Amino acid sequence: MTALHTLKEYIDALKDAGLLVASTVTDAQAVVDCFSYDNRTVSGTALFLCKGAHFKEAYLRDALARGAVARE
Repeated sequence: MTALHTLKEYIDALKDAGLLVASTVTDAQAVVDCFSYDNRTVSGTALFLCKGAHFKEAYLRDALARGAVARE
């Protein structure tokens, strides 16, 4: 079984790695069961990372529709 982590744990790890400067997440205790940068793989309660110069807003909308609970 894969260990689940809270949004706070992911946020802290991203900040520690220098990949995240600030966060607007309001429910940092939410448990994340999927972590993805590919909107097509988002399911359950996911943390979806928007990345790349060619990122399209439609990808974010799709990820939210698939269950993303947070995006940074």
